[in-house]
Amino acid sequence: MKEITSLAVSSAIKKLLSYATLEEKVDEEYKKYICLPSRKLYSIEINGETVSCIGVEFFNAKEAVIKHIAVLPKERGKGIGSSMIRFLCKNYDIHSILLRQIKRQ
Repeated sequence: MKEITSLAVSSAIKKLLSYATLEEKVDEEYKKYICLPSRKLYSIEINGETVSCIGVEFFNAKEAVIKHIAVLPKERGKGIGSSMIRFLCKNYDIHSILLRQIKRQ
């Protein structure tokens, strides 16, 4: 996994984030990952294609909330989402992760 830090949102990340939030909020949410030190955005590439992303907000050293998580439809069911969560738990020694579901309209 690699951390996304570019000021400009790539079309691949924009597409993935649109699976996890309202399309009209993608740019606003992306900006929060770039500007807020408590937020981090990561992606996974397979054969040069960005296939997933996970965005997290850290509250303290042991707690975080998953703000966005998305996997391309063709890559779903392969454990990619689970591996992203495991990566965060291991690399940040997180003991508690929350996921807040937001209803899309």
